[in-house]
Amino acid sequence: MVMEVGTLDAGGLRALLGERAAQCLLLDCRSFFAFNAGHIAGSVNVRFSTIVRRRAKGAMGLEHIVPNAELRGRLLAGAYHAVVLLDERSAALDGAKRDGTLALAAGALCREARAAQVFFLKDSIKNAGGRVFVHCQAGISRSATICLAYLMRTNRVKLDEAFEFVKQRRSIISPNFSFMGQLLQFESQVLAPHCSAEAGSPAMAVLDRGTSTTTVFNFPVSIPVHSTNSALSYLQSPITTSPSC
Repeated sequence: MVMEVGTLDAGGLRALLGERAAQCLLLDCRSFFAFNAGHIAGSVNVRFSTIVRRRAKGAMGLEHIVPNAELRGRLLAGAYHAVVLLDERSAALDGAKRDGTLALAAGALCREARAAQVFFLKDSIKNAGGRVFVHCQAGISRSATICLAYLMRTNRVKLDEAFEFVKQRRSIISPNFSFMGQLLQFESQVLAPHCSAEAGSPAMAVLDRGTSTTTVFNFPVSIPVHSTNSALSYLQSPITTSPSC
């Protein structure tokens, strides 16, 4: 008997975590770099080597999905009533690759963790053409940095062009010196000849490779705003930072 995997949207996940977070296990099936760049608090990254994946032949054991023995023991004992799976781009579970992390994780959970209901988190906001509210304490530095990095990666544009686009929509943005240095480093990665043209996600936006650096960057304190056409001019829904947080 195979358990059915349910689906959750962002609102459903928020409600689930709000009502019984201690009984919900969130498994992030994205890459190690994507997970380190940003993830939901309390989630666990599911990752395994290519060799293990090949040997699995479509049937991965739960010990590879949840390698932490204590966590796995709690799951098998029924401490978690819900397990939520998420990945980078899959719009539906049945569309995931058979030998991909998401499908292997779902299969292992359905076979071995029968006490918990398994859910798949849909990327409903992006698929519906909706908007995402990006906020921080003041809507000036941190949230602006996330928006800038997202625009740079998804549209393959330079930092000054992304800065101009966001500045025109929220004039008070001012990423701190450290963030600007990281954004300049990220610019060189995004625009490098070997860099993939695939669009990333907001979670992958900042410090995609998760590395630290001691390089000193020289950059202007402010970047002038010009009303010129750019690669971002076609965007209909402007990305904005929080006006009050």
